[in-house]
Amino acid sequence: MRRLLLVVSCASCLLGFVMKTASAQDSSTGKAAETKLSLPVHHISISVENVDVMTKWYEEKLGFSLDRRMSPGGTEMVWLNAPNLSIHFAHQPGSSRKVPPGNTVAETIANQGLNALVFTVTDFNQAYQRLKENGVVFITQPPAQPAAQPAAATGAAQGNIKLAYFRDPEGNLLGIAQDLPPQK
Repeated sequence: MRRLLLVVSCASCLLGFVMKTASAQDSSTGKAAETKLSLPVHHISISVENVDVMTKWYEEKLGFSLDRRMSPGGTEMVWLNAPNLSIHFAHQPGSSRKVPPGNTVAETIANQGLNALVFTVTDFNQAYQRLKENGVVFITQPPAQPAAQPAAATGAAQGNIKLAYFRDPEGNLLGIAQDLPPQK
């Protein structure tokens, strides 16, 4: 497969990580108090083999809309938008995939680097069905029961998640997930 380099402007946001920064003083100690810095994702940049194929697939299958296209210095670039996320596809002539993705989620995760882009959905079953109707082929099936999710991943004390994965035309691992309230 061809080279895929996922460059994430705010990779920490995709992992649910929130940076801490000193910005105010604690009145009792006079020392800087730590506050959380919100870092919403601005865009994700993906180096691809074929900008046109990827653009068409993300528009037709996932509902992204084309924002702009440009070719500075011979690099093809496309910006696509969806609510709360922009994806930037870039093709640099001569680029190639160094580490091919595995066929399974486990094989993909075994490779270092960004492993998956997972979209949050509010109604998992509806999103799953709609994506299937749009021609998306899932490589994992939705769980019969939501999987337990570690507290660090949700930022909550406990939680459950419904999650399923699929791939785009160049093999990038994508998914949909819905956080569910803890089971009692």
